[in-house]
Amino acid sequence: MSKIKFLVASLFVLPLLFSSCNDDFENKFDNTSTERMDAYLQQTRNVLASATNGWVMDYYAGTNRAYGSYAFILKFSPDEMKVTASCEKKQEESTSLYTLTTDAGPVLSFDSYNEVLHLMATPSAEAYQGKQGDFEFIIMSATPEKVLLKGKRTGSLMQMVPLEGTPAQYYADLETLKDKMIIGSAEGTVGDVAVSFTIDLDACTISSKQVHGAWTENAIFNSAEAVKTSFAFTTTGFRMYEDLVVNGEKFSAFTFDEATQKITSVGSNGNTLQMECSKPFNWSPFEDFEGTYDLEYIVTDENDVETPKYVTNLTLVMDEDGEHYLLKGLNDNFDVVMGYSRSKGGLTINKQDLGEAAGYTIRLCLLDNKDSYLSWAEESGLVLCVDPLNPNEFLFSSNGSEDFTSAGIIMWLFKDGEAVHNTSTSSPIFDFFNSHQNWLFKDASNYLLPKMQKLIRK
Repeated sequence: MSKIKFLVASLFVLPLLFSSCNDDFENKFDNTSTERMDAYLQQTRNVLASATNGWVMDYYAGTNRAYGSYAFILKFSPDEMKVTASCEKKQEESTSLYTLTTDAGPVLSFDSYNEVLHLMATPSAEAYQGKQGDFEFIIMSATPEKVLLKGKRTGSLMQMVPLEGTPAQYYADLETLKDKMIIGSAEGTVGDVAVSFTIDLDACTISSKQVHGAWTENAIFNSAEAVKTSFAFTTTGFRMYEDLVVNGEKFSAFTFDEATQKITSVGSNGNTLQMECSKPFNWSPFEDFEGTYDLEYIVTDENDVETPKYVTNLTLVMDEDGEHYLLKGLNDNFDVVMGYSRSKGGLTINKQDLGEAAGYTIRLCLLDNKDSYLSWAEESGLVLCVDPLNPNEFLFSSNGSEDFTSAGIIMWLFKDGEAVHNTSTSSPIFDFFNSHQNWLFKDASNYLLPKMQKLIRK
């Protein structure tokens, strides 16, 4: 009975409470919530237009920043709702409209098509969702010193800081920094606390097993579990996506010194974290790969018995631009183009078109480690690095893409940009290569090389 009386009494009290709250609310503000939001959006517009040279934006693409970070430069017109954008991957400027609106909060939307701002969100034959890029952002804060945005699609935080100088000079300085900063790990101390992490310059990520609680407020330094965060390159080093927290002190940006091969950061309490950098243990300079090789790969039979196979007398030759290698000898009709990863010190194989025959485009794709799936996404790929225990052998591994584990290569057919599919009643891929055996991989007599293991220098 006492509970019933309490509920009845509460029903009489609640209207009084709500009435009191409403009175207090009305007394605190002289304008409506709509008017306040409009004023905030106008203030944000003024801030966006205040950067004379524009803003440098740390743009992260993909869910959980899976596709890394890119430098964008955005300049907002003070007179019109227009923005001019460029980025390190597409430096030609593109101008379009933008809007400031509300959707459960203030939103900056680039809803008018812009070749730069929609670059990461535009679908393609290789990636039907593009790079899952954002072009609508929740405005978290906006001051003349920094604008903090949150992608509505990915949930990633992206900050903008005023640009000093011109976009062309910024991109040139950025490229110079990337050419000089070839590091794979870093070690240092803050007080008596040791800090170490590995750095993936291609994926723009930093991982640490030693510092548990890094990039959070919980600084406990005894976990074997790796923590990982992202970073964005600057012209002097890189900015962290999340602060590195050591003993409660936050470190948000690092400067790279080429002469000493060290990265340095000044923390929120004024302490300096200086870290000695080193290259990956299996790093090789670009010129070390030229030579003649045998390729080893693994074939698995119906009883899951694995047998090593070989394609012999392949050559790696630098191409004319001096930035790629050509893997020659897999077939007389084509060479496989291999790029170079400065951070990994290894050669890379990604999807590429090999040629055309019978109305089809023949594309080199990546094969997974179970020989079950193939990928022609730009992010999938193989890396070839030296075996530190045997300098005459170079080992293949997946490039670290979270979406696909690459282990081999396979040729596939495309028609008008679309992949041709085998069906239960028709096998156009098999039929094509059966009648065009001059396209098969030499020695393998097949259109795939599964579980590629290594190149053995002759």
